[in-house]
Amino acid sequence: MNQGNSSQYQVNDYYNPLEGQLNYKNYYRIKVLFFYNFSYIGNFAILVTLGIILTHLFTQHRKDTVLTFL
Repeated sequence: MNQGNSSQYQVNDYYNPLEGQLNYKNYYRIKVLFFYNFSYIGNFAILVTLGIILTHLFTQHRKDTVLTFL
């Protein structure tokens, strides 16, 4: 009886050493997927926005100079 209780306690107290590693790997995959993906998309969007603004300012400046020459 005592031996059965102790074996049951060992089964309940058993910790799988791979469990923490798998959880860490899943967390790392989720972090890599979201963080690097969205930071790349965010940087790309910032570069596109800056390019549009600079192109607009450059074309506006060219239009002003063309109008002053005419």
